[in-house]
Amino acid sequence: ENHARCTVLVSPNMARPLECCDRYYRHVQVVLFVLVACAAYYVGKRDIQEDLTTLLKVFRPNPDVPPPPPPPPPKPCNGKFNPNVTYLESIIDRRLHGQPLVLDLVTSSMRDHLGSHAPHKALVLSFHGPPGVGKNYISGMIAEALFEGGLESPYVHHYSATRHFPHKDEEHIMQYKDKLHKEIPEKVQNCPYSLFIFDEMDKMPQNVIDAIKPFVEENVHVDGVDYRKATVLFLSNTAADPIIEKTLELRMGGADRNTFILKDFEQIIIKNALGEQPWCPTLRMEGLTDNKAMGNYHRTKTIADRPAYKNEEADFYLFFDGSNWRIAEEQVVSAPVWLLLEDRVIRPEESKKHWKVLVDGNWAEVPEVRLTCQDAPAVGGSHVCTKIKSCIERFTEEHTDTCYFFFSCTSIRTVERKATCSHTQYYYLFRAVIGASIMSTILGI
Repeated sequence: ENHARCTVLVSPNMARPLECCDRYYRHVQVVLFVLVACAAYYVGKRDIQEDLTTLLKVFRPNPDVPPPPPPPPPKPCNGKFNPNVTYLESIIDRRLHGQPLVLDLVTSSMRDHLGSHAPHKALVLSFHGPPGVGKNYISGMIAEALFEGGLESPYVHHYSATRHFPHKDEEHIMQYKDKLHKEIPEKVQNCPYSLFIFDEMDKMPQNVIDAIKPFVEENVHVDGVDYRKATVLFLSNTAADPIIEKTLELRMGGADRNTFILKDFEQIIIKNALGEQPWCPTLRMEGLTDNKAMGNYHRTKTIADRPAYKNEEADFYLFFDGSNWRIAEEQVVSAPVWLLLEDRVIRPEESKKHWKVLVDGNWAEVPEVRLTCQDAPAVGGSHVCTKIKSCIERFTEEHTDTCYFFFSCTSIRTVERKATCSHTQYYYLFRAVIGASIMSTILGI
């Protein structure tokens, strides 16, 4: 009753949360009781000692009686979001056969993403392989493990290239991009954990998928909406033949199917699924004074399906070593490293992570280092431009306070910290290239 009354009487803008409202109401009771007791004493109708005894019972309740528990927080997505990675692992193991990579990669990715209180970005998984190997099947299992109702849930959104994006002319492409740019924010606002499935990516009109690029990058907010808890699945037949050929090569070499690892297939997927990449011809690194590694880097060749660069003034090389981007004195992994970028992104200039430099034997982040493309290759088509800006992220934390001498109250406070946000705009060019880096999972081996 006290909570219900406080919900009406106490403004939501007050410093104290509703968990302490019963204390406020009790305080009002005490004041009113004192006034009534004094009035009764003066008119001679009551014994003040009896009133004071009752007053102390009100002001200092029995410590053995625990305070009423606070009301449970509202469940996300109207209570229909019930993630269970253990269940996902069990149904993949029981239902999906011949796909050893899927069980480990999908379950570990989902567990890490769902287990994080504040993930850095939306989880993006790309499933590749020929038709009939289980790409839609595994998508249904993921939906079943996340939401009540599985694929029938109102928070699971399925887009098919041939059904939702059948036309390939420029006018329709812009309409499709406008549609995605409107629908995705609405659906994520309705349920932050929304699942998006884009089927038949190999038949998707060129540049349409660029519309979702800002939503899957490491931004706290995009146009005021937080997408970091969402999950996006891409299903594609691209790279099917190279995957089959690589599988045959490994099997003929005596490798067991259960010993396959993602690294065996990663490069052929990048090459065949993403196609030829318009690498930046010249990169400029700046931000550190008295550091010889700063300056312009010109592209020399391609290593591991990623570009390699050389400093125009000094013998420094920028290249990908298979796991990280590094700047070293020689283009070999064993060479001394001057700067390190712990990111597997295809283009280093697109990374949202900070470069690191060796300080007293330890790697320290240097946020002031910037790597930019000096002579960007001509791209075109209908493109979504993302403007990055600094912003303030607000989130809530629980604090325990002492209020009214003897009572402890749980307060919910809003904490602020600096973050990165973005704003999106459309531009008309000739051709656009997908720049978002995604984790690929192979199906059909």
